[in-house]
Amino acid sequence: MAMVERMAAFCHHIDRLPLLVKSTPGFLVNRLLMPYLLEAILFPQAVLVGEYQPFLALLAVLNPVR
Repeated sequence: MAMVERMAAFCHHIDRLPLLVKSTPGFLVNRLLMPYLLEAILFPQAVLVGEYQPFLALLAVLNPVR
């Protein structure tokens, strides 16, 4: 646990927020990346049919960062 505390202190030193997650390969990357990929796929379709509001509501639910 000392290494985790040292790394967290380093993150704070460089003005970054450490995010502790379970030790699962790719969990954090997938959790943050998938909503952006979904947005990139669905946005052109939403623009073509002019339905922005339902699309934005879906993004608000699926995106963990916002």
